Amino acid sequence: MDFAICAALSLLETAALFQSQYVHSDSISRSFFSLLALQYLAIKAYNIFIYPFYRSPLRHLPGPKDGHFLLGQEYKLYKANGPHELQLSWMRQWPDAPFIRYLSIANKEILLVNSLQAHREVLQTKCYEFEKPEFFRRIIGEIVGVGLLFAEGEEHKKQRRLLNGPFSFGNVKKLQVVFNAKAQELTATLAKKASSNPDEPIEVSKIFSKATLDIIGLVVLGVELNSLSSSSSFAECYGRILNQSPVGQAISALNMFLPVRKWLPLKANRDFVKANQEVRRLLREAIRERKREILEEEKTKSQFTVEGGRDLLTFMIYEKSQGENPWTDEDILGHPAASS
Repeated sequence: MDFAICAALSLLETAALFQSQYVHSDSISRSFFSLLALQYLAIKAYNIFIYPFYRSPLRHLPGPKDGHFLLGQEYKLYKANGPHELQLSWMRQWPDAPFIRYLSIANKEILLVNSLQAHREVLQTKCYEFEKPEFFRRIIGEIVGVGLLFAEGEEHKKQRRLLNGPFSFGNVKKLQVVFNAKAQELTATLAKKASSNPDEPIEVSKIFSKATLDIIGLVVLGVELNSLSSSSSFAECYGRILNQSPVGQAISALNMFLPVRKWLPLKANRDFVKANQEVRRLLREAIRERKREILEEEKTKSQFTVEGGRDLLTFMIYEKSQGENPWTDEDILGHPAASS
């Protein structure tokens, strides 16, 4: 937006200078680009070095003041031992503050929601006044897709209504059988590892991730992934996506602000892209298989019904197929419920 405004102003200013004969015809382009560069740099300097510290209405909120002059807290967040280590330390330092303000790259202001009342306003009572930032859409959207997670206003309300049925208390209660079965399998897996090496610590984060992925596969896709008991393409791909190398993490951080993902030929970036493409291929197969099953059942029955025990993907496909604007495969693929 800043660049477009500067370009429009530079064009008008160059035209005015040419009309007043301050600029000759052979130097119009040079004058235009000089004005564009000066004005764009001036706006960026103001936004980075003046506004956050002297003009922002949020500048008086509590928060860390020891950030880098250009990177804010991003370098410290990158070097932290865990993804939320710094945020938790700030929350302990200012426990009574509803919001904590810290600066990111180019001194961009970020608010950390720090109280129940603040969470209620952001997520419920005033949720449509807090739109998701574009950089968040870029980094999260390429993993879980777009849809309910990033929808705003009326579109968000429509998509929420679609999921009210499968996420009702009665239907969620029916999933207790799935949760219990996976809990027993998880317990057996941990017991086996503990008995094989009694003195060795057990790394449980990957095991818990596999158990979660198995539950999502059954509940959302209606597919038994068996990630806990054997290797799974889903688990392997999500492992490469979520557990990136330091170079991959740096690329993801850069991609939040500049869409460079498709241009970088680095191995870490290629691994991420290939894993993401493989997940989407597997999801497309599940979507097509579920559509085929629905069509076959509709042919053999007078009226197809989605029972409470059916997976979420079946419910989504069937409900939208009954409306005026049925979802395409890409629409469903981009929905976070299907790509979670």
